[in-house]
Amino acid sequence: MRKQFPTAQRFGEWLSQFRSLQMTSDYQETGLPCFDLELRHCKHPWPGNLDGVLVCPNGSTLCVLEFQTTLAVSVRDHCNNKWFLPTASRKGDEQRWKVVDILRQQAHLPLVILVWSPNEQEVKVKVVKEIVYSDDPRGRKPGLYYTYKEVMESSSLLHFLQDWCSRVPRETESASFPL
Repeated sequence: MRKQFPTAQRFGEWLSQFRSLQMTSDYQETGLPCFDLELRHCKHPWPGNLDGVLVCPNGSTLCVLEFQTTLAVSVRDHCNNKWFLPTASRKGDEQRWKVVDILRQQAHLPLVILVWSPNEQEVKVKVVKEIVYSDDPRGRKPGLYYTYKEVMESSSLLHFLQDWCSRVPRETESASFPL
């Protein structure tokens, strides 16, 4: 189902149904896009750490999209689970992943992570199968688990996404990842 919104306010109201988090802290970020600034002005900021939602040219919603920039390690060696749990020097990423995970589950969309570096020509595409949290009732190891991972030249990414979009029916609510 494709939705259109005449204003950022209406979009923000619609988007807020997919989350129960209230953004109450002041925002210190600079250089935000005009659309993000308008959503914040309407008291409906872009949710949490959500980078985007990918929509195909035919109107089908493909996935929730998360961009990960890596400088410390190569794209090929990047592992989200290295930073998932807290350490003595970091608070860990577990809580920030919960926001994205809740939204992708409520929207019935796959979560796709694109790892890139300004120093490399490769990107890594990771399709999340499940995120297991430290309070898992079955005692499983916390972290992100994937249904698909591939490292490719950045020049191949557009073709990869176009191919995926070509297999998604028009006007669908969500898309599976049948690679």
